[in-house]
Amino acid sequence: MSRRRLVLFQAAVLLSVANAVAQPWYVRQLIFEGNEAFSRKVLLRRMAQRPSGFFGKTLFSRQVLQDDVVSLLSFYRNQGYLEARVQAREVRFDSSKHRVDIWIEVEEGRRTIISDVAVFGNRAFPDSFYLKLVESRPGTPLVSARIDQDVRRIVEALGEQGYLAAQVAPEVRLRPEEALAVLEFTVNEGPQVRVARLQVEGLQRVRLHAVERELRIRRGEVLRLSSIRDSISRLYRTGLFRSVEIGPAAQDSADGWRTVLVRVSELDFGQVEGGLGFGTYDKLRASVEASYGNLFGDGRKIGLTGRASFVRQKVELAYSDPWALGLPVRLDGNGYYEHHDEQSYEAVLYGLRMTVGTQSRRRHILRFALRDESVRWLRLLGQPPQNVRAKNTRSAIASYAFDVRDDLFNPTQGNYFLAQAELAGLGGPGTNQFARLILDYRTYRPWRERVHLSTAIRFGIVQEYGLSTEVPIQERFFAGGAKSVRGFSERRLGPTTPDGIPLGGRVSLVANLLEARFPLWKPIRGAIFLDAGNVWTDRRFFSLRDLRWVGGVGLRVNSPLGVVRLDFGLRLDRRPGEPAGAILLDMGQAF
Repeated sequence: MSRRRLVLFQAAVLLSVANAVAQPWYVRQLIFEGNEAFSRKVLLRRMAQRPSGFFGKTLFSRQVLQDDVVSLLSFYRNQGYLEARVQAREVRFDSSKHRVDIWIEVEEGRRTIISDVAVFGNRAFPDSFYLKLVESRPGTPLVSARIDQDVRRIVEALGEQGYLAAQVAPEVRLRPEEALAVLEFTVNEGPQVRVARLQVEGLQRVRLHAVERELRIRRGEVLRLSSIRDSISRLYRTGLFRSVEIGPAAQDSADGWRTVLVRVSELDFGQVEGGLGFGTYDKLRASVEASYGNLFGDGRKIGLTGRASFVRQKVELAYSDPWALGLPVRLDGNGYYEHHDEQSYEAVLYGLRMTVGTQSRRRHILRFALRDESVRWLRLLGQPPQNVRAKNTRSAIASYAFDVRDDLFNPTQGNYFLAQAELAGLGGPGTNQFARLILDYRTYRPWRERVHLSTAIRFGIVQEYGLSTEVPIQERFFAGGAKSVRGFSERRLGPTTPDGIPLGGRVSLVANLLEARFPLWKPIRGAIFLDAGNVWTDRRFFSLRDLRWVGGVGLRVNSPLGVVRLDFGLRLDRRPGEPAGAILLDMGQAF
């Protein structure tokens, strides 16, 4: 072999070795041996290095594997298996596919059981008070996490009785030869705190009564933990404060009477905000808002907002008073002027809406509103102007909502429910007369830690009455689009004219039956979804057999402007002459 060929051969070998070294190894299988108390699924949740799957590949790392072994051993010990042993018995490499198979060997040993539970140091309450609170009881396994929860539960219960400085120290006495343990709680209850007086600090432009009316703490009462938390939550909800702290001052009497300090830091009340967005239907959209959130020093807000896109333009002046007439009732007044260039009609509308409402600590929201909307100009596409009879709308609206979502704009957990009824015709037969009902339910759940599942169902029905012979087109239901049934373009699902112009309907059902969002790469998440829905011209024709079905995939990108969403919906029941589906771009989640 010539020198030149030898050099080329050596270079090829080196390149091949370098490529093999540089190419990453992925975990293919992870096999557990000897585990009886806990399933493979339970153990995998305690590991960072899991088998690669549909939602992503897992890089192999010996250091991470060692950390996982330590994590598994700690898990077993915390579950009462004090004699447990865990080791990575074998790591097998498949060089042809750059995959790794891992065998984890577990020796569980005996589980330590609690033989007795005792309480020491308590004076204010008997032993039975504490023993009812704990879940670590005789005959149950010795679980560290459960003991920690018991301590928190005792401290919480004492705090609710005004013992805010209470301390609880658990101690475990082992009898290893019998695999038994005695659990002891030493309690130092401290004094019961009562409110001598309230002292508010940090106010500059907010008046004192705007703070005092939100507090659930009263002079002479026991200072309870729930009252502190509720007061902090209510003060944050005013939108006036950057930070809130509430607690008893340093001991100023031996009998438990304390000055309660309320420390606040105010926000900047004047704001100017702007935003840009893009959607498949309305193309480029922009908004700007100028507001001041502390009129008269008691949290009243006034704001002017402008929104514009290629489809809708709106200017709105808003005023809100969180304590109307000194009552815990919120008053909102909105005056607006808007222009529509919809697929079905063009219109200029202006009106006024007055809303009163209240929200409970448990996020139950009740609202009652009066709406007065005038039609300055209305033209139905495809119809002569003289055939359009535009009337004004004067209506009353009542709604109930329950909202426990973890985030309003990008929820991953919780529920939302809305029931809203509207009766139009308060201005007599010269105005639009119709009744409308809307039901909206959404639920969000995490699944397997990195996957989020969500479902939404929205139903609406509207019916004219009296001298009105039809429901105004701007009050009808439309379906299809980025926030509806995603295999159809905006407003393209439902009744249309022979020319294909959407007409809307009196009954609508949109069911986003399932959406699963999962990570792909850094800020990018993937999604798969199944939607169904339709719009019917009249309630007499409503039938679930008419539902249109759509399945699809999508991408979600977390950006500084919010979630950018791209969806492709495929019509599963495609009809002759119809497109296969729709590609939709929008901002924010679908629901």
